[in-house]
Amino acid sequence: MARLSDQLGDWLARVELLARGAEGERQEAVEALALDRPWEARDRARAILDEMPHSRVGLMLWADAAEAMLLDAEVVEALSALAELLPFRADVWLRLAEAERRSGRDPRASLERAARAEEPPDAADRARLLLADRDLAHGDPARAERWLDQLGIVARQGPDAALRRAEARLDAGDAGGARQAAKRLGLPGAMDGRAWLLRARLLADVDPEGAEAAFRRVLLLEAPGAEAPALDFIAGCRDADCVARFRALAEDLGRATSPEWRAAFASAEGRPEAALAALAEGADKDPSVVVRFALRAVELRDGAALARAVELAQQQGVELPVAAVALARALREPDVSAALSELDAADGDWADALRTELYCRWLPEDAAAEWRSLLEELGGVARALGALDTFFDLEAIAVDLERPLRVAIVGEFNAGKSSFINALLGEQVAPVGILPTTATLNRLAWAPDRFARIERHDAPDRMVPHAALGDTLKTLEPESVLRVTIFAPLELLKRVELIDTPGFNAPEAAHAETARAAFQEAHVAVWLLDAAQPLKDSERLRLDEIAALGVPLLVLLNKRDRLASDADVEAALAHVRAGLDGAGLALEHPPCALSARLALQGRAGDAAALEGSHWHEVEALVDAVLVEREAPLRERVLRGRAARLSARLAAEAEEHVERARVERERHAEQSRALADAAARLRSDRARVAAELEAVLEAALKTLAEDVSPVHGTEGERSARRFVSQRARNLLGTPIAARAIELLELSDAGARRRVETRLAPVVSALVAAISPVLQHPGTESASATETLIDIMVDEIAGAAEAAAGAEVVIATPPFLHRARALGKALRLNASRPTGVQPSARI
Repeated sequence: MARLSDQLGDWLARVELLARGAEGERQEAVEALALDRPWEARDRARAILDEMPHSRVGLMLWADAAEAMLLDAEVVEALSALAELLPFRADVWLRLAEAERRSGRDPRASLERAARAEEPPDAADRARLLLADRDLAHGDPARAERWLDQLGIVARQGPDAALRRAEARLDAGDAGGARQAAKRLGLPGAMDGRAWLLRARLLADVDPEGAEAAFRRVLLLEAPGAEAPALDFIAGCRDADCVARFRALAEDLGRATSPEWRAAFASAEGRPEAALAALAEGADKDPSVVVRFALRAVELRDGAALARAVELAQQQGVELPVAAVALARALREPDVSAALSELDAADGDWADALRTELYCRWLPEDAAAEWRSLLEELGGVARALGALDTFFDLEAIAVDLERPLRVAIVGEFNAGKSSFINALLGEQVAPVGILPTTATLNRLAWAPDRFARIERHDAPDRMVPHAALGDTLKTLEPESVLRVTIFAPLELLKRVELIDTPGFNAPEAAHAETARAAFQEAHVAVWLLDAAQPLKDSERLRLDEIAALGVPLLVLLNKRDRLASDADVEAALAHVRAGLDGAGLALEHPPCALSARLALQGRAGDAAALEGSHWHEVEALVDAVLVEREAPLRERVLRGRAARLSARLAAEAEEHVERARVERERHAEQSRALADAAARLRSDRARVAAELEAVLEAALKTLAEDVSPVHGTEGERSARRFVSQRARNLLGTPIAARAIELLELSDAGARRRVETRLAPVVSALVAAISPVLQHPGTESASATETLIDIMVDEIAGAAEAAAGAEVVIATPPFLHRARALGKALRLNASRPTGVQPSARI
């Protein structure tokens, strides 16, 4: 690199030296450097600084001499002082950064100062490239690209920028973008290890033979950073001949016995445990192996090995991938919520499996679910998605946990549902044969007093005694009745809330829809069949519908008193059992036959009617299912509802990600169009320049007319500001508009991306050069030509920069959570067998 004294000698006047009589010292120092006697130059420079401690010439000579003598500490001292005197010189800051690096110090701050400095531009660009290299080395490709975007026009189009941009895109997982960026690079030079490494990585998935040749070359060249991607390529290779060639190369390089290489060969040969063992051995001794050890532990889902890798990383000061650390933390975290939070930073199959396993802890097989945690989790996912309607369903589950078991009595019209309910309660409570109520869900619930509440559309509720319910309903329009709830102080209603539904085969289609609504809120469905016509095809379809929702099902044959004999009853029951078995429908209890009409008479005191009704079988069923198994039945249904909610949220999350994916594809298509447009513009530079010049000349005429009234006051600040602003509007706007047209972009989004970058650049250029443009003459013509030349480069550069802007889409944590929670709920929806009533929220 050229000496600072040579670079800056013409720029700095030496008046201070002449005035102090030190010019002779300077000349002797320069001659000593030329004769390769830096120690003499150092003495002369120190002599100058003794006379003038802040002499810039003395500091430059001292820095050059100390650098030639490999005295990096002195170089840093000299350049630090010089940088304070010349803070706007990028070359000083750059040289200081290089000296800091050699002396083991962090040069980033000096590099950033060099990147922000204005002069000379090539030094500022060199600093930006070095900053991009540092960010690439530290795994931050997005930041590296931001430095590349700040390069000057010439540097931005050069191979150094193209190489780094391709590396950044590849590190970010955008192979297509990397290949697009690498199009400007030709075949690498024979000894250009970095370019060959990029080529090897780009070919790894599309041309294994080409990738093998490139990897072999970079390993022989010992290119920095080449070993890790080469080992990944070997580990994934399934070509025995290719593996053998790499093994021979490893022998030649003296690396065959190293843990990393042994692990790569073991993986290629299908021995993952041996690969992990080799990496574990190497990680104990070599910090460079720790990351590979951790990644292989994740791949094999070996928690103990991952914990060991994290421990070694902490001991050796090695930075592991965030996902690996998150997995390790989640594995040792006893609290489910805390472990799930750790896993938000991880993805992959193992992370998904761990999430599902954690959720299963909230869904034990022999106890109630931890509903508070589950509902909070579902609510968190819903909030992240903005699915506010889901909160009503979550609230319904929370309410159901505190309410009695809800039993829907369903069946076809005239199956005797209301009669059965009255028999079950032991008195005439449910309305029988009242037409308006058949279009509603009538509920029967416990209360210390006997009354009924009639809820209506757009009208206040009506409270009436049981005896007045029928007459009151007759006075109302059937369509106005929303719901009827009948309250009674009956012991069974403390444990069970009954829902009387309309018949499925009623003349009105709305009745069937109302009956279906009961399936969504019931914990158990009791289907009543007419014993004289049991299990018709229409009924089997409805039973399938209930089973598909996961609602526990009981089937009863009503009106057995209409059958001639017990043999006929048994035949009807056999027919039902066979039909249910054939349809694959499982019941919570074998079906039984009864007569609700006789049971109601019997419970009013008619012993013979009670005996003939076979009501004792119903009572046994109620005790065995609705009473003794109340908690597990409710638990199963609520888990099923939660599973469906989770599936719905997961579907919404998938749609969210799909929309983002489509947006990324659209963005990529725009990027390709922008890159093509920039290439067309550069290839037709003369025509583009002529077009812009025509626009500029027309705009200048308008500007001249517009600002002519203020020409006489041009020296005033306000007048200059007015002229500058009018130039921005009258010159910058038409030039920017014509520039966009010249790119010939059909996509409006692509045009907006260029406009965002181009508009401020054009505005600033025009404002800076407008004072010259307004005055005809040689100077104005030269300024116009310069402006047009710069503008062509800036238009193409803006299009290329816009093409390089990448959209990064990561799978959001709420999608991972929704998927895993849905899987856990599906696995555990029907498993609880010993839930106790006390285990509620």
